Amino acid sequence: MKRYLLYLLLFGTVSACKKDNPGPDPSETETSMEMTMGGQDISIDENKIQAFYYADSGEPDGALEVSAQLPDGERMVFFLDETTSKTTQLNQQFPAVIGLSADGFSGLAVVDKSGKTRTLNKVAATKAANTAQTQTTVTVPVYVKYVTKTNQLFAISGNITVKIDGDDLTFEWDITFKDADGKTFTAKGSSTIKDYKANLKPRSQINNPGANLTITEVMPDYGSASTEVTLKGTGFSALPDENKVKLGDKVLTVTSASSTELNVTIPEDGVHGHLSVSVLGATAESTAVFHYAPIVEGADKTSAKAGDEVTLTGKHFDTDPRLLEVKVGDKVMEIISATLTEVKFKIVAGTESGKITIARKGKGPVEGPELEIATTTPTTGIPIEELFEVTEGNLTIEEILPNNNEHGAMLAMQIDEKNHILYAYNTQNLVAINLNDKSVTHILDASHPIMKMDFPLTPAHAFILQAIFPAGDGYLYGAKHAAPAMFSTQNVFKLNVNTKEYSFLGTGKASNASGVNDIFVGSDKRFYIPEFIKYNGTNSTYGMAVYDENLANMNPLTDKIYARTYELAKVVPTGDNRFRLVGYRGYPGDIQVYRDVDNGTIGAEVEWKAQFDALQNNGDGWMLGIDHAGGNFYALYGDNNDVNVNEYPKFTYSIGATHGNDGPFERKGRFNIIKTFEEGGKTKYMRAYHSLFNVFAADKNGSIYMLVQQDGVPGAGGIYKISF
Repeated sequence: MKRYLLYLLLFGTVSACKKDNPGPDPSETETSMEMTMGGQDISIDENKIQAFYYADSGEPDGALEVSAQLPDGERMVFFLDETTSKTTQLNQQFPAVIGLSADGFSGLAVVDKSGKTRTLNKVAATKAANTAQTQTTVTVPVYVKYVTKTNQLFAISGNITVKIDGDDLTFEWDITFKDADGKTFTAKGSSTIKDYKANLKPRSQINNPGANLTITEVMPDYGSASTEVTLKGTGFSALPDENKVKLGDKVLTVTSASSTELNVTIPEDGVHGHLSVSVLGATAESTAVFHYAPIVEGADKTSAKAGDEVTLTGKHFDTDPRLLEVKVGDKVMEIISATLTEVKFKIVAGTESGKITIARKGKGPVEGPELEIATTTPTTGIPIEELFEVTEGNLTIEEILPNNNEHGAMLAMQIDEKNHILYAYNTQNLVAINLNDKSVTHILDASHPIMKMDFPLTPAHAFILQAIFPAGDGYLYGAKHAAPAMFSTQNVFKLNVNTKEYSFLGTGKASNASGVNDIFVGSDKRFYIPEFIKYNGTNSTYGMAVYDENLANMNPLTDKIYARTYELAKVVPTGDNRFRLVGYRGYPGDIQVYRDVDNGTIGAEVEWKAQFDALQNNGDGWMLGIDHAGGNFYALYGDNNDVNVNEYPKFTYSIGATHGNDGPFERKGRFNIIKTFEEGGKTKYMRAYHSLFNVFAADKNGSIYMLVQQDGVPGAGGIYKISF
């Protein structure tokens, strides 16, 4: 027994190092295997585990074979004759120890799961008899096999417990083996197989339990067509014609063969995939995937600038962009999407002209065409010191996007807190601003169906997108204003910001009339939209509607948000499925109350006015914006002390933040906007933008973002970041 334990102890020692490395997100199921043997904890990596699900058409519960590759070419194989949640007692059906035979158990009598005794043949472990009236399927019994360099050991007793959770299967075992000296040893462990039915094969391909056909190595596992590849393993035929080798579904020619090594040539018309070999009815598949080297055929641009998207075309790319790397010169690009024949990437800031290259990560680059990077002088607005004057606190003000940028002055914005991206838009363009480096990516223009007005309306700025909501999952949700979408049947949309794929949802339009322009989409993909709703037996009333992910099955969250005369000011996201309905008094006005919504349940009305005292001036104020990030609320207030706002006076602005979701706002500082302009013989001051659209945001680091109008000074103002 010692020499078999030595193999497993060595395996435990080698893989113990891997357990200290960070694993995958625990919230996601991953294929894995853990076992205890001889007091050692053994962990097997996902790329060392293979699972084959065997089932014929119409069969609800097929068989599962799980093979774990151990060091030095050894293996552990589990065969479950039926994938149902149950505990199976192992009964010894096979000899405890046999040699490494290609014939396996040819001629051995076994009892199948129906209780019938039959003889395993040499070619395959299963037979299926089909007639017009009946279909009978037989299979080998449950077994566990440990394959060493010299023998195959079959478990002689123990139990296996299977649990199924959706598409994933977990099994635990407590089993006993006997070695060539007749001594017993035990193994306990568990394994999880993600999407256990993914690798589906017919039952006719179940291997003879005693056969030892394996592929242990593929050399090389990367190359172009005509590459000579060597398969190493066991159980091959020394006659080339008796080995059927495939790359995916493509049959390859075997150029030379021995019992442990096959040589094949990679074809021109193949695709990435596992290599398999079949010998006399038994089939084995490599754990390794052979990848073709990319072939670049061209790019859709010869010149681009930072933030632009470029599409690379060719062959043998990958559907998983994380496995690829694209460079222009020495600069790594941001890959947006990838297929086997097309890769879309974005030019990152600081890129210089050079050749486009693409590489499978860990492999050498393949050259594509030259790309010229157009250099443009970044637009800048009014110097900070000429626009702002800090009067209180340690405030730092930074320009993010001036109004004189190529996409025009922005009129509304919403932040993607998770990805640190600010989305901003006007009547003509929707852009994404990376807050890490302030790079701007153009998303949509006025010709896109999401941005396009069905009918020209004035003033156009009053009919921009009603609302947007970046969910942090690569999608931007939103709604067109109902008025410019008057000839459309739908106005709520879903946009993939990377691929630009979009769809309009539902069968009708959501309308907020003249109310607040907000939308919230939970992680459960329920839509919450403030809009006028028609109820049976009542008049139209202003409330909050809830829809499913297809914008169907509307239910009212509440038919009247506030019991008194307060108006809805903002829908402020506070979590994956949580938001706060903020109420204020009149327009413009100060915040008075709120109601929290948590997982579709709306809370009671709560007085909130007193918590803003530090932001008000002599007990009054003009609420310009409120947001929530990092567990805190942030707000921006302006003067409203009987001043005539139409005269564009010099306002004092106050910034505040809470410590957590409750408690008073602490004033972080005050400032003035000091840039003036002349109009009608009067000196007036530029000011912060105030609108029923979203013009204020807070990021995960606790900085806030505000819009400064360009009234009286065309091109002046823009989006500014204030930190404290």
